[in-house]
Amino acid sequence: MKIKYDKNNNPVRVPEPMVVMTKKWRKQTAEEFRKKYGCWWMFQGVPIRQNKKTWIEQYRKKGV
Repeated sequence: MKIKYDKNNNPVRVPEPMVVMTKKWRKQTAEEFRKKYGCWWMFQGVPIRQNKKTWIEQYRKKGV
């Protein structure tokens, strides 16, 4: 992360990504996440609020 300064000499943080996000990188990452988590992108951000099983749990991988 670089720190630059604006015209009033206040620090401004400029984030720099650790990897170059190309099509090849996105494809490899998506495949890795699919193997590890199952269909994670379908239900991203869906909280589990019940103790009983629901229809959504058929898409969750066991042990994750």
